[in-house]
Amino acid sequence: MNANQENRFSMFLVLIDYLTNLGTGVLSSLPEFLQTFQLFSANVEKLRLKNEQQRKMLGGYRIEKTIGKVEAVNTGLNLAQIIRAYAVAINDVILQNEMKFTRSILLRKRDNDTAADLAAIIKKATLLQADILPYGATPAVIEKATNDLNNFSSNIPLPRASINARKVVTQDIKILFQENANYLKFMDDLVLTKRISDNEFYRAYTANRKVVNNHGKKLALRGIITDANSKPIAGVTVAVRDIKVETKSTDKGYYEFKNLPKGTQIITFSRAGFITQSIPVAIIATQRAEQNVTLQAADEQATTT
Repeated sequence: MNANQENRFSMFLVLIDYLTNLGTGVLSSLPEFLQTFQLFSANVEKLRLKNEQQRKMLGGYRIEKTIGKVEAVNTGLNLAQIIRAYAVAINDVILQNEMKFTRSILLRKRDNDTAADLAAIIKKATLLQADILPYGATPAVIEKATNDLNNFSSNIPLPRASINARKVVTQDIKILFQENANYLKFMDDLVLTKRISDNEFYRAYTANRKVVNNHGKKLALRGIITDANSKPIAGVTVAVRDIKVETKSTDKGYYEFKNLPKGTQIITFSRAGFITQSIPVAIIATQRAEQNVTLQAADEQATTT
Protein backbone atom coordinates (compact mmCIF):
# COMPACT_ATOMS: atom_id res chain seq x y z
CA MET A 1 0.00 0.00 0.00
CA ASN A 2 1.11 3.54 -0.62
CA ALA A 3 0.97 6.22 2.11
CA ASN A 4 -2.53 7.37 1.14
CA GLN A 5 -3.83 3.81 1.17
CA GLU A 6 -2.19 3.18 4.55
CA ASN A 7 -4.04 6.18 6.01
CA ARG A 8 -7.35 5.00 4.57
CA PHE A 9 -6.77 1.44 5.76
CA SER A 10 -6.13 2.71 9.31
CA MET A 11 -9.45 4.55 9.10
CA PHE A 12 -11.16 1.33 8.00
CA LEU A 13 -9.89 -0.46 11.12
CA VAL A 14 -10.94 2.37 13.45
CA LEU A 15 -14.41 2.50 11.89
CA ILE A 16 -14.87 -1.27 12.16
CA ASP A 17 -13.90 -1.16 15.84
CA TYR A 18 -16.40 1.62 16.51
CA LEU A 19 -19.32 0.05 14.64
CA THR A 20 -18.67 -3.42 16.06
CA ASN A 21 -18.70 -2.13 19.63
CA LEU A 22 -21.79 -0.03 18.91
CA GLY A 23 -23.94 -3.10 18.47
CA THR A 24 -26.85 -3.61 16.10
CA GLY A 25 -29.46 -1.42 17.82
CA VAL A 26 -28.86 1.81 15.94
CA LEU A 27 -27.53 0.13 12.81
CA SER A 28 -30.53 -2.14 12.35
CA SER A 29 -32.71 0.95 11.92
CA LEU A 30 -30.72 1.86 8.81
CA PRO A 31 -31.92 -0.14 5.76
CA GLU A 32 -29.23 -2.54 4.45
CA PHE A 33 -26.54 -0.90 6.58
CA LEU A 34 -25.55 -4.12 8.37
CA GLN A 35 -25.30 -6.07 5.10
CA THR A 36 -23.13 -3.36 3.56
CA PHE A 37 -21.00 -3.17 6.70
CA GLN A 38 -20.39 -6.92 6.50
CA LEU A 39 -19.23 -6.60 2.89
CA PHE A 40 -17.03 -3.66 3.88
CA SER A 41 -15.46 -5.62 6.78
CA ALA A 42 -14.85 -8.65 4.56
CA ASN A 43 -13.06 -6.41 2.07
CA VAL A 44 -10.87 -5.00 4.85
CA GLU A 45 -9.77 -8.53 5.72
CA LYS A 46 -9.03 -9.19 2.03
CA LEU A 47 -7.00 -5.97 1.95
CA ARG A 48 -5.00 -7.12 4.96
CA LEU A 49 -4.16 -10.41 3.27
CA LYS A 50 -3.34 -8.77 -0.07
CA ASN A 51 -1.18 -6.21 1.68
CA GLU A 52 0.70 -8.96 3.49
CA GLN A 53 1.23 -10.69 0.14
CA GLN A 54 2.45 -7.44 -1.40
CA ARG A 55 4.74 -6.80 1.54
CA LYS A 56 6.39 -10.19 1.12
CA MET A 57 6.86 -9.54 -2.60
CA LEU A 58 8.29 -6.07 -2.07
CA GLY A 59 10.73 -6.98 0.67
CA GLY A 60 9.49 -9.53 3.15
CA TYR A 61 12.50 -11.68 2.33
CA ARG A 62 14.73 -8.79 3.45
CA ILE A 63 13.19 -8.95 6.92
CA GLU A 64 13.76 -12.69 7.14
CA LYS A 65 17.30 -12.26 5.89
CA THR A 66 18.03 -9.46 8.37
CA ILE A 67 16.82 -11.53 11.31
CA GLY A 68 18.95 -14.44 10.08
CA LYS A 69 21.96 -12.14 9.79
CA VAL A 70 21.57 -10.94 13.37
CA GLU A 71 21.31 -14.50 14.69
CA ALA A 72 24.33 -15.64 12.66
CA VAL A 73 26.42 -12.67 13.81
CA ASN A 74 25.50 -13.26 17.45
CA THR A 75 26.51 -16.92 17.48
CA GLY A 76 29.55 -16.37 15.26
CA LEU A 77 30.77 -13.46 17.37
CA ASN A 78 30.42 -15.60 20.48
CA LEU A 79 32.84 -18.09 18.92
CA ALA A 80 35.24 -15.29 17.94
CA GLN A 81 35.30 -14.01 21.51
CA ILE A 82 36.00 -17.53 22.82
CA ILE A 83 38.88 -17.95 20.37
CA ARG A 84 40.23 -14.52 21.31
CA ALA A 85 40.15 -15.44 25.02
CA TYR A 86 42.14 -18.59 24.21
CA ALA A 87 44.60 -16.53 22.13
CA VAL A 88 45.15 -14.14 25.04
CA ALA A 89 45.77 -17.09 27.35
CA ILE A 90 48.50 -18.53 25.09
CA ASN A 91 49.81 -15.07 24.13
CA ASP A 92 49.11 -15.56 20.40
CA VAL A 93 48.94 -11.96 19.15
CA ILE A 94 48.29 -12.97 15.54
CA LEU A 95 45.26 -15.07 16.51
CA GLN A 96 44.02 -12.24 18.75
CA ASN A 97 44.07 -9.84 15.81
CA GLU A 98 42.36 -12.38 13.53
CA MET A 99 39.44 -12.49 15.95
CA LYS A 100 39.02 -8.72 16.31
CA PHE A 101 35.42 -8.65 15.14
CA THR A 102 32.68 -6.38 16.44
CA ARG A 103 28.92 -6.83 16.19
CA SER A 104 28.28 -3.42 14.65
CA ILE A 105 30.86 -3.90 11.88
CA LEU A 106 29.67 -7.40 11.02
CA LEU A 107 26.08 -6.18 10.76
CA ARG A 108 27.02 -3.18 8.58
CA LYS A 109 29.07 -5.19 6.11
CA ARG A 110 27.66 -6.46 2.85
CA ASP A 111 25.91 -9.78 3.38
CA ASN A 112 28.45 -11.85 1.45
CA ASP A 113 31.36 -10.24 3.33
CA THR A 114 29.69 -10.91 6.69
CA ALA A 115 29.06 -14.52 5.69
CA ALA A 116 32.72 -14.92 4.69
CA ASP A 117 33.92 -13.54 8.05
CA LEU A 118 31.57 -15.83 9.97
CA ALA A 119 32.70 -18.82 7.92
CA ALA A 120 36.33 -18.00 8.77
CA ILE A 121 35.48 -17.84 12.48
CA ILE A 122 33.69 -21.19 12.40
CA LYS A 123 36.52 -22.78 10.43
CA LYS A 124 39.05 -21.58 13.00
CA ALA A 125 36.85 -22.77 15.87
CA THR A 126 36.57 -26.21 14.28
CA LEU A 127 40.37 -26.47 13.91
CA LEU A 128 40.90 -25.38 17.54
CA GLN A 129 37.92 -27.26 18.97
CA ALA A 130 39.91 -29.35 21.44
CA ASP A 131 41.82 -26.29 22.71
CA ILE A 132 38.86 -23.95 23.07
CA LEU A 133 36.44 -26.50 24.55
CA PRO A 134 37.31 -25.42 28.13
CA TYR A 135 36.32 -21.85 27.15
CA GLY A 136 32.78 -22.88 26.20
CA ALA A 137 33.14 -23.85 22.54
CA THR A 138 31.25 -27.11 22.80
CA PRO A 139 30.28 -29.08 19.68
CA ALA A 140 26.71 -27.83 20.18
CA VAL A 141 27.86 -24.19 20.20
CA ILE A 142 29.86 -24.65 16.99
CA GLU A 143 26.98 -26.53 15.37
CA LYS A 144 24.54 -23.74 16.29
CA ALA A 145 26.83 -21.12 14.75
CA THR A 146 27.17 -23.25 11.61
CA ASN A 147 23.42 -23.72 11.27
CA ASP A 148 22.76 -20.01 11.78
CA LEU A 149 25.34 -19.15 9.11
CA ASN A 150 23.85 -21.67 6.66
CA ASN A 151 20.38 -20.24 7.25
CA PHE A 152 21.60 -16.68 6.68
CA SER A 153 23.63 -17.62 3.60
CA SER A 154 20.70 -19.44 2.00
CA ASN A 155 18.61 -16.25 2.19
CA ILE A 156 21.19 -13.94 0.61
CA PRO A 157 20.42 -14.77 -3.03
CA LEU A 158 16.63 -14.93 -2.65
CA PRO A 159 15.14 -13.30 -5.76
CA ARG A 160 12.56 -10.56 -5.63
CA ALA A 161 9.07 -11.44 -6.71
CA SER A 162 8.41 -10.80 -10.38
CA ILE A 163 7.24 -7.36 -11.43
CA ASN A 164 4.13 -8.80 -13.09
CA ALA A 165 3.08 -10.59 -9.90
CA ARG A 166 3.44 -7.37 -7.91
CA LYS A 167 1.37 -5.51 -10.48
CA VAL A 168 -1.48 -8.02 -10.13
CA VAL A 169 -1.56 -7.71 -6.34
CA THR A 170 -1.31 -3.91 -6.52
CA GLN A 171 -4.26 -3.84 -8.92
CA ASP A 172 -6.26 -6.14 -6.62
CA ILE A 173 -5.63 -3.73 -3.73
CA LYS A 174 -6.75 -0.79 -5.86
CA ILE A 175 -10.01 -2.60 -6.74
CA LEU A 176 -10.72 -3.46 -3.09
CA PHE A 177 -10.20 0.17 -2.07
CA GLN A 178 -12.60 1.28 -4.79
CA GLU A 179 -15.23 -1.22 -3.66
CA ASN A 180 -14.88 -0.01 -0.10
CA ALA A 181 -15.20 3.59 -1.25
CA ASN A 182 -18.58 2.64 -2.72
CA TYR A 183 -19.62 0.83 0.45
CA LEU A 184 -18.59 3.81 2.56
CA LYS A 185 -20.54 6.24 0.39
CA PHE A 186 -23.67 4.14 0.86
CA MET A 187 -23.12 3.91 4.65
CA ASP A 188 -22.37 7.64 4.86
CA ASP A 189 -25.61 8.47 3.09
CA LEU A 190 -27.57 6.26 5.50
CA VAL A 191 -25.90 7.74 8.57
CA LEU A 192 -26.65 11.24 7.27
CA THR A 193 -30.34 10.50 7.84
CA LYS A 194 -29.56 10.29 11.59
CA ARG A 195 -28.01 13.76 11.73
CA ILE A 196 -31.08 15.23 13.40
CA SER A 197 -32.74 12.26 15.11
CA ASP A 198 -29.51 10.82 16.60
CA ASN A 199 -26.89 13.53 16.38
CA GLU A 200 -24.60 11.83 18.92
CA PHE A 201 -24.31 8.73 16.75
CA TYR A 202 -23.87 10.84 13.62
CA ARG A 203 -21.00 12.86 15.15
CA ALA A 204 -19.27 9.77 16.54
CA TYR A 205 -19.52 7.97 13.20
CA THR A 206 -18.16 11.01 11.36
CA ALA A 207 -15.23 11.29 13.77
CA ASN A 208 -14.27 7.64 13.32
CA ARG A 209 -14.82 7.91 9.59
CA LYS A 210 -12.21 10.65 9.20
CA VAL A 211 -8.98 9.78 7.39
CA VAL A 212 -6.02 10.95 9.47
CA ASN A 213 -2.88 12.06 7.67
CA ASN A 214 0.11 10.86 9.66
CA HIS A 215 2.13 13.93 8.59
CA GLY A 216 5.09 11.94 7.37
CA LYS A 217 5.11 9.40 10.19
CA LYS A 218 5.84 6.04 8.65
CA LEU A 219 3.97 2.96 9.85
CA ALA A 220 6.89 0.79 10.95
CA LEU A 221 5.18 -2.24 12.46
CA ARG A 222 1.69 -3.60 12.82
CA GLY A 223 -0.08 -6.89 13.40
CA ILE A 224 -3.01 -8.83 14.79
CA ILE A 225 -2.96 -10.64 18.15
CA THR A 226 -5.17 -13.73 18.54
CA ASP A 227 -5.62 -16.63 20.92
CA ALA A 228 -5.32 -20.35 20.16
CA ASN A 229 -8.83 -20.28 18.66
CA SER A 230 -7.93 -17.43 16.28
CA LYS A 231 -10.06 -14.96 18.26
CA PRO A 232 -8.64 -11.42 18.58
CA ILE A 233 -7.31 -10.39 21.98
CA ALA A 234 -7.93 -6.82 23.12
CA GLY A 235 -5.88 -4.94 25.69
CA VAL A 236 -2.58 -6.69 25.05
CA THR A 237 0.36 -4.48 26.02
CA VAL A 238 2.78 -4.42 23.09
CA ALA A 239 6.14 -2.94 24.05
CA VAL A 240 9.35 -2.17 22.17
CA ARG A 241 11.89 -3.19 24.79
CA ASP A 242 14.96 -1.08 24.06
CA ILE A 243 13.21 2.25 23.43
CA LYS A 244 10.49 1.78 26.06
CA VAL A 245 7.57 2.53 23.75
CA GLU A 246 4.31 0.65 24.10
CA THR A 247 0.72 0.48 22.89
CA LYS A 248 -2.34 -1.71 23.45
CA SER A 249 -4.22 -3.90 21.00
CA THR A 250 -7.73 -2.89 19.93
CA ASP A 251 -10.88 -4.98 20.25
CA LYS A 252 -9.93 -6.56 16.92
CA GLY A 253 -6.49 -7.47 18.28
CA TYR A 254 -4.82 -4.83 16.07
CA TYR A 255 -1.71 -2.89 17.09
CA GLU A 256 0.73 -0.61 15.30
CA PHE A 257 3.86 1.50 15.81
CA LYS A 258 5.12 4.41 13.74
CA ASN A 259 8.70 5.62 13.22
CA LEU A 260 10.58 2.85 15.02
CA PRO A 261 14.40 2.91 14.84
CA LYS A 262 15.75 0.60 12.16
CA GLY A 263 17.42 -2.60 13.25
CA THR A 264 16.23 -5.62 15.18
CA GLN A 265 13.76 -4.64 17.90
CA ILE A 266 12.53 -6.97 20.64
CA ILE A 267 8.74 -6.72 20.80
CA THR A 268 7.02 -8.02 23.96
CA PHE A 269 3.35 -9.04 24.07
CA SER A 270 1.79 -9.32 27.54
CA ARG A 271 -1.68 -9.51 29.06
CA ALA A 272 -3.09 -11.00 32.24
CA GLY A 273 -4.15 -14.59 31.69
CA PHE A 274 -1.74 -15.17 28.80
CA ILE A 275 1.90 -16.20 28.54
CA THR A 276 4.15 -13.27 27.67
CA GLN A 277 5.99 -13.53 24.36
CA SER A 278 9.08 -11.64 23.21
CA ILE A 279 9.81 -11.69 19.49
CA PRO A 280 12.70 -10.13 17.51
CA VAL A 281 11.42 -8.09 14.58
CA ALA A 282 13.62 -6.53 11.90
CA ILE A 283 12.71 -2.88 11.25
CA ILE A 284 13.98 -1.71 7.87
CA ALA A 285 13.92 1.89 6.68
CA THR A 286 11.01 2.60 4.27
CA GLN A 287 9.69 -0.96 4.81
CA ARG A 288 6.74 -1.71 7.08
CA ALA A 289 7.01 -4.92 9.08
CA GLU A 290 4.06 -7.08 10.05
CA GLN A 291 4.11 -9.39 13.05
CA ASN A 292 0.98 -11.38 13.86
CA VAL A 293 1.04 -13.20 17.20
CA THR A 294 -0.87 -16.06 18.82
CA LEU A 295 -0.82 -15.89 22.61
CA GLN A 296 -1.24 -19.02 24.68
CA ALA A 297 -3.53 -18.84 27.70
CA ALA A 298 -1.69 -19.35 30.98
CA ASP A 299 -4.07 -22.11 32.08
CA GLU A 300 -3.36 -24.01 28.85
CA GLN A 301 0.33 -24.19 29.76
CA ALA A 302 -0.53 -25.36 33.26
CA THR A 303 -2.66 -28.13 31.79
CA THR A 304 0.08 -29.35 29.44
CA THR A 305 2.88 -29.32 32.02
